[in-house]
Amino acid sequence: METMFRILKTWILNLTNLESRERLKRKHVRVDVALKICAKHEYRMDLCNSNVVDISETGLRFKTDILYPVKNELELELEFPQDFGAKEETRSFYALSEVKQVKKAEKGMYLTGVEFKKVYPRFKRRLNKFLKMELEKKMRACIIYFSLTGNTHQLAQIISQELKHRNFEVDLKRLEPVNGATTFVGQGMTALQRKRVNIGDVNFDLSMYDMIWFGSPVWAFSPTPALNTYLDKCYGLKQKKTVVFYTYRSGTGKGRAVRIINKMLEHKEIKSLHSLLVAQRDLKNSQAVSNRVNELLERIL
Repeated sequence: METMFRILKTWILNLTNLESRERLKRKHVRVDVALKICAKHEYRMDLCNSNVVDISETGLRFKTDILYPVKNELELELEFPQDFGAKEETRSFYALSEVKQVKKAEKGMYLTGVEFKKVYPRFKRRLNKFLKMELEKKMRACIIYFSLTGNTHQLAQIISQELKHRNFEVDLKRLEPVNGATTFVGQGMTALQRKRVNIGDVNFDLSMYDMIWFGSPVWAFSPTPALNTYLDKCYGLKQKKTVVFYTYRSGTGKGRAVRIINKMLEHKEIKSLHSLLVAQRDLKNSQAVSNRVNELLERIL
């Protein structure tokens, strides 16, 4: 019995460790991890000065203005952030790596993927601790939207669910106008004329969120007055990833609605702006919509 218990205990421990390792390989840390990189290449030290885009137990990707050839070896020095808790003199660690992929990201910048060939033991311990902390860290997202008939509300719920699957804390805020036109035709005219409405006492400070989503149906080629009002007054979007989602019936004028909101957001100093447009009829297939949301999240994250 004791032997059986010992075998069972060993099996459980091995299974747990395997699951932990597979989880690290499967799930990368969120983008823009604050690890600074220096790369030694052919006896010179290149100061890449680039934050890591993606990092796992087996390798990483980062943007740099240096075009490294594939299969080249790099000696990487990575500096962990101050809030990681390490002392200043022990925050930097080294890893020997090989360039596996190079892709032009933008003018003069290359997305470089490397695989660790040799990770020094102390670095590996620190890296795994860092990954564990980052994987357990929850990012915060806010979804602010207006919905009259429930279509945009349904899309907001799907987005919220997919964000929670990715370990986000999500706050949903449905805007509720306290005045304005009471008929659908009247509300459409209000939207077309770009009028504003009273949306009451809502939180306009978005600085505590990592990702922000705005949602609106398309009315008369325009976003709704409630969202217009909120976008006028909100702040704290500097360097934030932002997505605007729209629901529409015929699709006529949806491009104009996107241009209007993009124009309203251009002075907010946001980091990136993405759009998601979903026809009302497509909401009948919630799984297909979830897939589209996931595809968008893959590109953003």
